[in-house]
Amino acid sequence: MLFAHGLDYKAALTDYVKLSGRIAMMDFEAYGVWYSKYYKPGATEKAYRQVIAKYKQLELPLNVLVMDVGWHMEENHPERRDCKGYGGYTWNRTLFKNPKAYTKYLHDEEHMRLLVNTHDYTGVDSCQDFYPAMAKQLGVDPATHAILPCAWSNKSWVNAVYTQALDARQSGNVSSIDWLCTT
Repeated sequence: MLFAHGLDYKAALTDYVKLSGRIAMMDFEAYGVWYSKYYKPGATEKAYRQVIAKYKQLELPLNVLVMDVGWHMEENHPERRDCKGYGGYTWNRTLFKNPKAYTKYLHDEEHMRLLVNTHDYTGVDSCQDFYPAMAKQLGVDPATHAILPCAWSNKSWVNAVYTQALDARQSGNVSSIDWLCTT
């Protein structure tokens, strides 16, 4: 099949759409203003609310809030010393007392998308709230406390992460996650 239109770009695009279907557009928020800052230790809910308030005060738009790794439990967390790295999905409740209420506030009141950052290249360790269920789903005995290696190319692992860690009913409504492992 030859797909040639010379300089008739409109006809080329029309035929392309006929051939392949309508071109999907990104969500409106993706074109908007994103706020992202690394905080160590992680920023509190109050700090993020202050950022949002400052944008409003200055009459600036804000469409996406990106929270870096401090939003979740990580190594040396005072409440969970068994965390071994950045590979977490369990909300840090010393910074966010009620993650579901916080994410509801962001989506329903501020009309923002929430993107959270995680470095799960270390895998999922036993300090995560959902670890026993995820380990069982993957056929691992939770009593071993074995790290569940990051495997985004493995359908079973992906299903377990989404079912156990990222389900909005359990963890709050997160629009997207960033910085996944590359396996």
